[in-house]
Formats: sequence, C-alpha cells, structure tokens
Amino acid sequence: MDPNPVTVSLRMTVHHAASLMKDRDVSCLIVVRKDEPVGCLTESDMTRRVVAMNLKPNQVTVKSIMSAPIGIVGPDEDIASIARTMATKQSRILAVVENGRLVGIITQRDLSILSPAFLELYREHARIGKSGDAGPKASGYCHMCHGYSDELTEDHGLLVCRDCRK
Repeated sequence: MDPNPVTVSLRMTVHHAASLMKDRDVSCLIVVRKDEPVGCLTESDMTRRVVAMNLKPNQVTVKSIMSAPIGIVGPDEDIASIARTMATKQSRILAVVENGRLVGIITQRDLSILSPAFLELYREHARIGKSGDAGPKASGYCHMCHGYSDELTEDHGLLVCRDCRK
C-alpha cells in the first residue's frame, strides 16, 4: 500500500494533472471531493480519453475522463479480499479508507509483489493436481506483459500468459 497517494480535485485540468504525475513520478491520481475519494485518473485514462480523441488537455477536466467510482477497501482487509474487490470492480487501483478518510492506495502491482506466496500455493496446487501436460492454469495478470489472461501458467517462477511463454 502507498500511504501517500497524490490527490486531485474534479475541476483540475488534465494538463495540470499530467504535470503533477510527471513531477511526483506516479501513474495514477486519486480524485477527491471534500477529501473523499470518488475516482482515479490514470495514464491510460488520459491516453484513451484525451490523446486518442485529439482533445486539448488544458481544456479537459479530470472529472470528464476519470475512472469512477473507485473501489474502496479498509486498511485491515486481507489480500484475498482485496484481490476479489479488484476483480469485481475490474480495477487495478483501490482507495484505502479508514473512518471516512483516505489513508492510502493499493494497486495490482502491490499485490504482484506478494506473488511468491501465491506462487507457492499455485505450485502446491500443481503438485496435487497434475492436470495435463501444460500444467494447471490460473487467471490474473501476466508478470511479463501485465495483461489479463485466463491461461496463466508458471514459467521460470513467474505466472505468464500464452503469448509471453513463446
């Protein structure tokens, strides 16, 4: 978890938000209304909703392109619960809120740091299951290309998609 998320207002321009991302070296911003998280703005949001549409970043507000609503978890939630929330919300970023106050963010990348423990469970499943010649498959994000796949398999200690195994 990042205990110091960078926050922005709904009225901020995308140009200003992009400059803030660059200056703070972050790839996402939490959008707040009265200190309450209401969405997030990612590099992907800006690429797809501003650059690809040939809009002017200094004329577009964060509110008009942010991803909302943002998923919210508590600081004491376990990893499995956080992963389920990410999957349910189809989001790689969750706001961590305690007593109505934003206390951090957790990203899919944060969960991937914990992957050695998940990988051990996966290996144990493989040892018990012994299904097929390609081994058991899992769903999630590929450690190589970071794309989502329903066909992840272990390759040299990493969970990778079919394309990255080649």
